[in-house]
Amino acid sequence: MNQDTLDLAATNIQPKPVVGPVTAQERFASMDVIRGVALFGILLMNIFGFGYTVGPTEYIDPVTRVGADYWVWFVMVFALEGTQRTLFSLLFGAGVIILTSRMEERGAGLFTADIFYRRNIWLIAFGMINAYLLLWDGDILYYYGITALFLFPLRNLSPRNLILISLAAFLAISLVYNYDKSERFKAFAEYTEAQEILAGGGELDEDQEEAVEKWEETVKDHVADEEEIQERIDNHTGSYWKTFMHHVPY
Repeated sequence: MNQDTLDLAATNIQPKPVVGPVTAQERFASMDVIRGVALFGILLMNIFGFGYTVGPTEYIDPVTRVGADYWVWFVMVFALEGTQRTLFSLLFGAGVIILTSRMEERGAGLFTADIFYRRNIWLIAFGMINAYLLLWDGDILYYYGITALFLFPLRNLSPRNLILISLAAFLAISLVYNYDKSERFKAFAEYTEAQEILAGGGELDEDQEEAVEKWEETVKDHVADEEEIQERIDNHTGSYWKTFMHHVPY
């Protein structure tokens, strides 16, 4: 092979681009399928929020469920609640690793951080558009984008350290939730005791009256009354501006 042939071959060698659209060969079909399943699972969970009159958190409230509504709630909570969000979050984290590792393998260097942060700042922006312009108060894109800003420095940690951090975070969140639940059980027990005293013709002391007020406030915060339901209906069947202003505090 003469020198002219070598020079011609060299000119036809194209370097792999640092950034660009992912080709079909580079995609992980299994991840795409699992991501689709998770998205549809999240959609099912949020249908309560789309159609119910009180808000997206009402799909976890069994108090107002009767008949078929109760069984739909039961299936949603025990089959989908938490699992689909967790699955999607795992895929989001895997996407962080895949994106950054591919760019680093192609020699992107510090440009990797630039692309990564710009992508997630755009995700934050889309979340705000979803929440305020499209009026969905159950948006989660904003939170994914904010969380991702802290993930970049962790991407090269060993699996052992990542597992330890995950377990610590899981333990902390579990303690917070369990403390909140235990406080509710305690408040309900004190309320029940006060009601039994009243039913027996007794009088409540100051602490017991406070316990009754505390539980009634808790119920009011978690179960919508007719006035609250009507207010939400009015806010979502009026003008776009009225609905927008209703969402602003959230």
